[in-house]
Parts: sequence; C-alpha cells; structure tokens
Amino acid sequence: MKLIFLLLLAIVAVAARCPNQDWTQQGDHCYWISEFKVTWSSVKAVCDSLTGISARPATIHDGVEETNLAKVLQGKRAWLGLFRPYAIADWIWEDGSQVNFTDWAADEPSENGNCAVINYDTSTSQWGTEECSADHPAVCQTASGCPEGWKEHEGKCYWWSTNSNEIPWEDAAAECQTKDPWYPGQFVSIHSQEQNDFLYSMTTDSSTWIGLSRAESSASWTWADGSNLDFINWKSGEPTRGDCAFLYYTSGEWVSLPCDDTVAFLCQADL
Repeated sequence: MKLIFLLLLAIVAVAARCPNQDWTQQGDHCYWISEFKVTWSSVKAVCDSLTGISARPATIHDGVEETNLAKVLQGKRAWLGLFRPYAIADWIWEDGSQVNFTDWAADEPSENGNCAVINYDTSTSQWGTEECSADHPAVCQTASGCPEGWKEHEGKCYWWSTNSNEIPWEDAAAECQTKDPWYPGQFVSIHSQEQNDFLYSMTTDSSTWIGLSRAESSASWTWADGSNLDFINWKSGEPTRGDCAFLYYTSGEWVSLPCDDTVAFLCQADL
C-alpha cells in the first residue's frame, strides 16, 4: 500500500510540471493540441494566446522528441513549427532553433507546399509538406520542469545571474521577465527562512539583488511580483542605505542599497 501511495505521488508530481490539465507531458516537454484547425501562419498566435504560458509551435530535434509528440497526437496530422520561405529554400524552425533532425516521408519534402506537418500519411509519424494556407490542428509545446540552468525548489524554478552579471536593480527586474523563452520570469520574492536559506545557497561570494524595494525612504517595502511581505530578514540596523534590497554575501541577511548600484540578482518562475 505504501509503495502504491508513493507511486501515485510521483505521478502527480510529474503531471504538475505541465501548465494545467489541458497539456500532456511526454519526455522533457508538455504539449497542447488545438481542437480546432488553423492555417500554419496562425499557429504562433494560438500558442502566444495561451494565458500565462510561454509556449511555441512544436519543434523536433531527435527521434525521441518525434516519438513523444506522435504519442500525444495518436495518428492525427498536425502542424509542426517548420517552414521554408520558398520551394528551393532551406527549412527553418519558427523559433530559430537548428534544423538538426528530419524525418520526411517518401518523396518528401515535395514542392506541394512550404510548411510541414507530422503524421503526413496518418500511419507513421513521418513529415510531409502542405500548403501553408491549409487547415490543421496547432501543436504548442513548453518545457517540462525547470529550464536548463535553473534550480527547482518547492514548485518554483530559480536562476542566479552569478557575479559575472552585475547590474542595477531595475535592469535586473526587466531581465528576469525575459530570462528564459519558456518561462515568464519575475524578480525573486522570499516568504520564509527556509526559502531564504535555499536561495542564499545558490549564491557564491557575491551580494545578490532580490525583488524587494520601496519608492522612497518613507514608503513601505514591496515585492516586485506583488506578493505579500510576510517574512523579513533584515541585517541588524537595516534598512539604512538605499531603497532596494539584496542578500548579503556573508550571511544571507537583507541589506539595503541604492538601486543604481550593481550586484548579481535572482529570478524566479512558476513550474
């Protein structure tokens, strides 16, 4: 019974790595398939419209990824994010990634179109060309788990800039929002001593911005992500020197500093 319970927990943990129940996890990605059909040029807009999720048209870079997507589609023909500008041009993934793997069906790619579908003959997962104005389901994908270079902790992913990338507080806040193409990131907020200790363990001999600031010396301190200020960890005598906060490199306590000073920074993203 205990083993069954643990297995169920593991299954739930894996499922939770996808944005919601409308997505299906296979391997390192989560996939969303539209129930409606669109032209190829509309696929990116469909993926962009998925609220709160950084998704893109499906790409395939090896046989494992192809097999995983084929399992989700179950023989259904659908758009890939692959196209060419004209019939004799090179094929390009819409997200700009390298075309390092293809699996064209026999006599493909042909001159019958400049956009690519998977499950071209519906009996294999091989690819074929279609007119880009044709209608097929859209396939959107997003990463499963934390992106490379990020660390997972209690349902969130965290990234530290290292002390080779020290910038002002406002610049750090902006960079966190665009740090990874899969995840809409935010400046880190801290809500417990345990979380504070984990984040401090990610830093190395460098003071590090957190997403805590105030508009002026008489204003209240607020988190950049809008969450409640329900935990504080100020160093003795702080805040005194500025209107933005960082983790002090020797203790992990919080110290204030002028916001235009330059230090490392921490970003967070939801799984």
